[in-house]
Amino acid sequence: MANFAIDLLVFRYKQDMREAEETFEKYWLLTAGVEDDSGYVEELDKALQKWIEADEKLTALAIVVNGRKNNGFKEKSKVPQSLDKAEVAH
Repeated sequence: MANFAIDLLVFRYKQDMREAEETFEKYWLLTAGVEDDSGYVEELDKALQKWIEADEKLTALAIVVNGRKNNGFKEKSKVPQSLDKAEVAH
């Protein structure tokens, strides 16, 4: 059950990152040549904040889960592969 919850968190954070990246792509395509538009800048700022928060949460989750594993806590199942250090590093 714990691995399922961890997998759901990983999925949520990666989805948040994808959505933020899509926002950037959308604004890059739609606003070519647009000068200072505070709405545009505000949306990009929100997207960047969403991406940063998701990235930090993924990293923290990997540290917590791997820390439990490395500190001798007994767990019935292994850490999900979705939290492999290489994958968390993107």
